[in-house]
Amino acid sequence: LKMVKKRKVCTVCYSSETGTAKKLAKQAAELFSMSYKTQLLALDTTPSEIRRKIGGNSDIELVIASTFGNGESPEMSRGYTTALNELVDLHVKNEPEVILKNQYYGVFGLGSSAYPKFAAYGRHLDQCYSTLGATPIVPYTTGDELKDQKGSFDKWLRKVFTASLKTMN
Repeated sequence: LKMVKKRKVCTVCYSSETGTAKKLAKQAAELFSMSYKTQLLALDTTPSEIRRKIGGNSDIELVIASTFGNGESPEMSRGYTTALNELVDLHVKNEPEVILKNQYYGVFGLGSSAYPKFAAYGRHLDQCYSTLGATPIVPYTTGDELKDQKGSFDKWLRKVFTASLKTMN
C-alpha cells in the first residue's frame, strides 16, 4: 500500500469525435495503471479546470487526440483548445517562467491521410505543450486510419511506457 502511494501520477487525456481516441486512451490508462497512479480525462473543459481536476500533480500526461474536419479539434475539445491557444499566446508575448516545467508528456494524433491536414490537431497540441515548457517523453506520433492505426498506436504505447519508466526511475 505504501508503494502505491509513492507511485508517480500519469494522466491520460483524450479528445474524440467518434470514440476511437477514447477507446485507445482507456487502453493506455490500463497499461500505465500497472506502474502509475493513473487517471483518464476528457479534454472537454479548459486547461485550468483540467489542472484542478488532476490537482496539478500529474508527472506524465499522455494525450490521444483525433483530428476532425479540416485539421480542427473534435467538438468536445473546442473550449479546451481556445483556452490553450490563449495561454500559449500570453506565454509567448510575456515570456514568463516555464509554465509546464517538470511536466512530461506524449501525444498520439489520430487522423486520416485522405485529408490534407492529417492529424493536425495532435500536432497542434504537441507544439503547445512544448512551447509551454513540457518535455516530450517520445516524439509526436500519428496513427492513420487508412494505414494500420491500431498497430501504430500499439507501437507508440509500448515506446512511451518504456521511456516513461526510464524517465521516472
